[in-house]
Amino acid sequence: MDIKLNIEKKDTQILKGIGILMIMLHNLMHKLPNMPLENEFKYHSSGGELFFSSLFFKSPVSFSCSFLGHYGVQIFIFLSAYAFYLKKDEIMNMSYFSFIKKRYIRIFYPLIFSMIAVSFLELLYKFIFFNYPFETLLHTFIGVYVGGLLQLTSLHPFLPEGLPGGLGPWWFISFILQAYFIFPVLFRIKFNKVYQFVISFVLSYMLIYLINSYFPEIRINYTVIGHLPEILSGIYFAKHLRNKSINVYRLLFVMFCGFLLLLLSNINKSMWPFSFLVATVFMLSLYFLSRSLISVRIEKVFFFIGNISIYVFLLNGITRNYFIYFIENYSKNVITYWMYIILHLLITVSLSYLLMKLERYILENIKIKRTHIYST
Repeated sequence: MDIKLNIEKKDTQILKGIGILMIMLHNLMHKLPNMPLENEFKYHSSGGELFFSSLFFKSPVSFSCSFLGHYGVQIFIFLSAYAFYLKKDEIMNMSYFSFIKKRYIRIFYPLIFSMIAVSFLELLYKFIFFNYPFETLLHTFIGVYVGGLLQLTSLHPFLPEGLPGGLGPWWFISFILQAYFIFPVLFRIKFNKVYQFVISFVLSYMLIYLINSYFPEIRINYTVIGHLPEILSGIYFAKHLRNKSINVYRLLFVMFCGFLLLLLSNINKSMWPFSFLVATVFMLSLYFLSRSLISVRIEKVFFFIGNISIYVFLLNGITRNYFIYFIENYSKNVITYWMYIILHLLITVSLSYLLMKLERYILENIKIKRTHIYST
């Protein structure tokens, strides 16, 4: 039996929905007590040791979401490169400035509306639960806007760590803007032969190892350079694998190898930079194998969440704070624990949808076309 390696528009939105749910669960759970320290931007041997300890069997879902959930970002990186490469002819016919301007506009409006929402939610959180003094509340309120504007510079990862972080996974907005700068350049490379991709992967990893080893202050894993292999994998898939078929047993073998390497790369510092690419391979293989088993209702849920993923990205950082507070102070057993987690998902998705509708309503009434950050 063969499985077709096709990623259509529906698949893209479903995968985004899966990816953002992974990120939401990770962002919440890794802030809870006794969770393993994930290897997201730096390698932490202690995190891997705790994840693979006997404690895992006491909370396997929570441990997995906390330690591995951040790999949901790799789905977005892969899909961005894949989708934009399919439109490379259109991009090549645009001026470089026009392409960058168009992408900035698609980020700008969701970010601005989310900054307003997050500033008030942050203000309420610190006032209601901690009764912070006015000066601290004002600093918090202003910090959201400063951080959000810093994200639009795409230089945030290179700036001092003490600056306001901005919204959502703060590094990803700067990352995707950096990706827009290099997409037109990468798309001009022919990549007609597989060996050209192999050389590109090797050079990418050499650069990552070099910077991580000798220039750690650059924080390369916050930037597009640190995730070039995943970008190249999206381009490779679009150019050489799209709509091809693979035997189900070969795909099972690929998925198994990807999962094994993902675990090994989280307990070995030398292998760790490969974890992001093998996580991408594992998740895509798992999706292709299980796609026919997903019910229509579940598909619709993932599709809906994927369609508002930018707002979930930007809002889940503040909404999680409310539920971390409730879990730490009022969760007495496993039932209330999961009740708060499910409520967090439902409320964050609902607020994200309402924010999207509000943005659309306001922009349509002032005659500004509303577009989506991940639309292509």
